[in-house]
Amino acid sequence: MNDPLAELNEWLAKAIDNGGAGTEHLEFVDRGEECQLTFESWDNKGGRASWMIEAHECTDVRWVGEEGDPKWYGEHILLPPIGGPWISFSSPFDNPDLALGKVARVHRELAGSWIPLSRYFRVEMLDERFGELARGPKELISAYERVLLELGCDVAMAAYPEEKVGLDRRVSESLLLCDESYIIARSFELTRLS
Repeated sequence: MNDPLAELNEWLAKAIDNGGAGTEHLEFVDRGEECQLTFESWDNKGGRASWMIEAHECTDVRWVGEEGDPKWYGEHILLPPIGGPWISFSSPFDNPDLALGKVARVHRELAGSWIPLSRYFRVEMLDERFGELARGPKELISAYERVLLELGCDVAMAAYPEEKVGLDRRVSESLLLCDESYIIARSFELTRLS
């Protein structure tokens, strides 16, 4: 998937080469499935440009501030996978509270406050004898598995081969990240206003 912000990234890269750059005057408008972000970028040599990013078919929006440089991602921990890997277990946990604490810590390190642990990790399963414990992005699931194995838990990670999953979700959704704010949408369109 091509970066729809390539022109902005090129402008900022040149501006940084000129001694520094940044963005300011970010204004965000949420219209449900359509969102719009306007802002100005500047460099230390007096160069300025105004931009507008339109997000189409938004599926998740969290806008908490008006700071930072917008960055686009076709692959990111915030983008949930389709048919992603999972962890199963086949014997009860010796210390479910310790396991939960360790998993919660690694989850927070990787996902911050953006994603609640319960989105991918089935806490209620810690009291069971066997079953599926978690399913989600490979980076998170691998970290959960590593922590649980270090505790001596009987867990295993598995995943469907990609050809069995069908159309990769990354073809249809991407992420615009701006510090603690983000937009997940089917497409983004960048327009230089000046």
